[in-house]
Amino acid sequence: MTAPVASLDPAAAPLGAIAAARLVRPVWRRLVLAAGLGALTAFAFAPLYWLPVLWLGFPGLALLLDQARSPRGLALTAAGFAVGHFLASIWWVGESFLHQSSVPEAWAPVAVLALAVALAAFYAVPFWAAARLGLPAARWARLALYAGLWVLAEWLRGHLFTGFPWNPLSAVWTLSAATMQPLAWAGPWLFSLATALAAFAPAALLPPHRPGTVTVGAATLTGFAALMAAGAARLPDTPQPVQPGITLRIVQPDIPQAIKWQRDLRGRHFARHLAMSEPGRPTDGRYVVIWSEAAVPYFLDRDPGRRRIIAEMLPPGGLLLTGQQRYAFPPGAREPDYYNSVVAIDPEARVRAVYDKAHLVPFGEYLPLEASIDRLLAWLGTDLTLSSFAYGRISMQAGPGLRTLDLDGLPPFSPLVCYEGIFPGQVVAPGPRPQWLLNVSNDGWFGSSWGPYQHLALARMRAVEEGLPMVRAAGRGISAIIDPYGRFTGRTDLLVRTTLTGALPKPLDHTPPAAHIAPWLAGLLLALWSLGFGPVLARKIA
Repeated sequence: MTAPVASLDPAAAPLGAIAAARLVRPVWRRLVLAAGLGALTAFAFAPLYWLPVLWLGFPGLALLLDQARSPRGLALTAAGFAVGHFLASIWWVGESFLHQSSVPEAWAPVAVLALAVALAAFYAVPFWAAARLGLPAARWARLALYAGLWVLAEWLRGHLFTGFPWNPLSAVWTLSAATMQPLAWAGPWLFSLATALAAFAPAALLPPHRPGTVTVGAATLTGFAALMAAGAARLPDTPQPVQPGITLRIVQPDIPQAIKWQRDLRGRHFARHLAMSEPGRPTDGRYVVIWSEAAVPYFLDRDPGRRRIIAEMLPPGGLLLTGQQRYAFPPGAREPDYYNSVVAIDPEARVRAVYDKAHLVPFGEYLPLEASIDRLLAWLGTDLTLSSFAYGRISMQAGPGLRTLDLDGLPPFSPLVCYEGIFPGQVVAPGPRPQWLLNVSNDGWFGSSWGPYQHLALARMRAVEEGLPMVRAAGRGISAIIDPYGRFTGRTDLLVRTTLTGALPKPLDHTPPAAHIAPWLAGLLLALWSLGFGPVLARKIA
């Protein structure tokens, strides 16, 4: 027999909940209000960081969830909140449609809405399952459960169906290096849980009060404040030491996406990269030039002529690390496979190393379920196919996996192409650890929107979690050198043609605890809290 969803006792319900019950009695009203509250919470993320909205949106969500009288109602309310949240936080995805002449711009809001609804499904399922198991009667226990369910849903969307871990709740703390430090101990998922508990806690302080409810709510907020204070204390006052004899030069050419691949401009774009890469003065040690993802429209690994031009630009001891597209023929195949790659070129024009991107972007670099979706589009009476929504007609192949590249005179590093830098716990290959992370990206698809700022914030999170410096080259985004505490030692502005020259910070002497928390372990802990341990403990105490 399935335990019912806990209903509110009007005599003991919070005053806010009684008012909410009258306001949201029709289901559609509750869903609209939930979507509005979800949209409000999006303003807590980069680039705005309006953190107080968390303590409006999540307590409001708790009051709405308490009005649900069935598992379906609870799931719909959580999903409505999530739809509003994602519509407001990743609206910039629609900007990519401005660079695809094969797709009408009017499809952009349709695609963003479809993505928001798909992501909301990850939230509906855990809330439905928890309601089927039965929600605890104690208000503080329900709030703790809601927090766990929200973050469990974040973990699910970050891992299932290739994963999309964009903007976990803990990303709101990237507003400063000091507020990011708990990431080193807890990782993004458990830090998100602590944040969610604190965000839901004010709902426990609403009258009337049952014994212990106010104490638990106040203790939660106090504990979270203590966690943040301890994190801030972790941040040293002194700059991070740097690797001796290494000079980095990051090139940000700011070439608009609309003209990047125009055939008559390719030579000019290549020349711009070369001119911006010149050291300008003699350099000692290792001079490392870094170009962004797919920086120039040539297959440099198969183009010795252009590699010689690059070699003439590099000083002795120089090296170019660049993103590029490359192709290779599988054994016996007539058609090549294409890869989104990073290659290293030395002053002798040799290709010293190659890394092929392993975690591809669905619909951006490959087309999942292409045949089935094409049939659906035809049934809807459109002339479009799934490939109409992808830029270009080349479907990329995934590389074999993460690698640590070890080149003479350069500390070993882990290359990450664009999207790969957003996956917690999945930026370092097994085996000997690298000493720094290299993230080459483009971000030109998203103009001056929130997207490039959020992408940079996620890169900073990886640096703190792994205790490794992050070097980021974004052709039309925000480039940066980030130390292992998440501090910028140098960064550029968005949509600016510039270079960034600086030293390479050293990694931490010890690996942070978060780097040892496997992603599956974080998911297991969240599942136990949300669907097992949390509710059982709440009933025992209640």
